[in-house]
Amino acid sequence: FAYGWGLSKEQSLGYKLAKLTEKNVYNYSIAGSGIQSFPYVIENTDIFNKVKNPKYFIYILIEDHFRRLYRIYSSDIDAFLDIKYKYNKKTKKLSLINKRFYILDRFATIRYIKNLSIYIKSKNIETEESFNYAKSLFIFGKELAKEKYPEAKFIILKYNEGGSFRSYESKFSELANEGFYIFDTKDLTGIDFSDKKYKTDDNIHPNEKAWDIIAPKLIEALNEIE
Repeated sequence: FAYGWGLSKEQSLGYKLAKLTEKNVYNYSIAGSGIQSFPYVIENTDIFNKVKNPKYFIYILIEDHFRRLYRIYSSDIDAFLDIKYKYNKKTKKLSLINKRFYILDRFATIRYIKNLSIYIKSKNIETEESFNYAKSLFIFGKELAKEKYPEAKFIILKYNEGGSFRSYESKFSELANEGFYIFDTKDLTGIDFSDKKYKTDDNIHPNEKAWDIIAPKLIEALNEIE
């Protein structure tokens, strides 16, 4: 589940990991989405038919994914119409969505207004609530995958840009306690990837130079947990 945009296949993290390891690497991320896509893909796509005995499930996490938790849909509206769960902050658990209330969201204008409103509100949502929401999605996705692949390991790679995740840093141990391996790009490489030379032309997403540095360091980290 790789973060990124605007690169060719050969420039992507998945391609570089595959080339360096001589293993098959599958990217099941959904453009413009976030952590919701992790359990969604595992539950609703053909991943179990295409991917045989995966060794790792790797999620590339950016700080903006916490804000995207409160968006209605990603840019891939057809896929996200099938998401079934929302977060209940009182019970700290996921609950089923009543799809009858989402019929109008097929219209782009409605989606835009809702996403904008929710995105603005999300900036004032407490860090603990956002993290608990994210944690519930990660755990749910892991449980789904473990039913099919009990030996698989689950990796969260924090893409660190100039001190990203500062507000959440003390919370990641909770995911580690749930069986996730947590890595940080700055810890792995010693590099601050907020520098423009590591970004695509939109000055937002990682370019090939960033993945060229990260890929071998990530492989080293994975080898250490064997």
